[in-house]
Amino acid sequence: MRAPNVFLFDSGDKAVTDGWAFLVAEPSRLLEYRGGKVLIDGQTSDVPPLTALRTFQRSAHSRNADQRKNAVPDTFGDRWPPFCSGIAGFVGYEVGGALEPGATGPQSPHELPDMVFGDFDAVAAFDKDAKRLFITGRDRAAIERHQARMSSLGTSRTPLPKIALQGTNFSEQSYCDAVTEVRRRILLGEVYQVNISQQIYLQSENIVHDGDLFDAITEQSSSKFCAVLRTQDGSIISNSPERFFRLRNTASGRQIITDPIKGTRPRHPDPVADKAAARELIEDPKERAENIMITDLLRNDLSKICNDTSVKEDYICKVKSYSNVHHLVSRISGYLGEGAGAIDALAGLFPCGSITGAPKIAAMQAIASIEGVGRGPYCGAIGYVDDGGDAEFSVAIRTLVLNADGKRMTTAVGGGVTYKSVPQLEYQESLAKAQGILGPLRLGNAFGA
Repeated sequence: MRAPNVFLFDSGDKAVTDGWAFLVAEPSRLLEYRGGKVLIDGQTSDVPPLTALRTFQRSAHSRNADQRKNAVPDTFGDRWPPFCSGIAGFVGYEVGGALEPGATGPQSPHELPDMVFGDFDAVAAFDKDAKRLFITGRDRAAIERHQARMSSLGTSRTPLPKIALQGTNFSEQSYCDAVTEVRRRILLGEVYQVNISQQIYLQSENIVHDGDLFDAITEQSSSKFCAVLRTQDGSIISNSPERFFRLRNTASGRQIITDPIKGTRPRHPDPVADKAAARELIEDPKERAENIMITDLLRNDLSKICNDTSVKEDYICKVKSYSNVHHLVSRISGYLGEGAGAIDALAGLFPCGSITGAPKIAAMQAIASIEGVGRGPYCGAIGYVDDGGDAEFSVAIRTLVLNADGKRMTTAVGGGVTYKSVPQLEYQESLAKAQGILGPLRLGNAFGA
């Protein structure tokens, strides 16, 4: 396997957006959460995972937030990168059970830890709007080290070997039965909505590199929150369209926004049919109710960490179109309370309500019972926290896990189930979402889709 702890945050090649891409490598410190224990540079700590992460991040911030101002010339103007140095990594779905023991489910099925974050002294930041590359860091030495790393990482790419479908943890019938079970629990008043997913297992005949997978998956992608995170235990390749939250320092305070996605229709090659599908989505009362229900959940979660009266709806149920699907997206924003930062926001919102359901804890209990297998990085969060306090995290959907052997892969797809859900349609929706991963791997017809 290539050098571990190399993380790239980027958007798909077809994303209609400006913004930044970030590449980091060789962290000065490493925090992991595996086997129920926090490890910091290999040393065990009994502190809960997000408590440890908060200390880890604040230590980096307090030591380095102002140091880089003297190290990097002010050449950015109004386009200063939101990530110049700081921590970056992922939080797996199972960390939700550590936050709320009543929602503990099966362990992650992957070799990866449940959480990994590196503390990075320098960042390669590419301004995609201005087409300019910057190396930023905490001091000149860090910048020079990262420049050397960039030249040694290499950019050579090879064609993907043949990748075959090995199976899933749900058959079509058992997935439909799972949807029916959620509807039964809703009728009993246990939950209002539950996000059910299936896992898809793939096998390559030869070793495949994470960079090649990332290139293939994102080449035709319009998703904004793509990423590849290479660890010593495997890699995560994400083609996520969904922002979990963004945190920015503003004149009015530390503003947080979250963009929950609920509601899906597949894209059509015929423009007339495609436009009709988008119109059908926004007019569907079941899809709108599903989105509004999760938006209410996110509003409630934000109210626990934001100043009173600052939480508001910026928009509700807006159609956004991606390479393979149309989605309904809403936006809720607010301003964090005094002393709160990015890890407080992460702890207060995790896991994102759009991939659990409502009420959140009861939905997570239903997920554990019905799915019967852990999710790992899927439905967790991927992102960074800058030394200055800015942060961005995506919801880890449309995500592929590549095992350390370079041959075995797992992806997962699903959707929110309400009482009005039709089991067969929910199954077809999951397959439509799977095309964001399976299509670029030339497995588009694996399920007859």
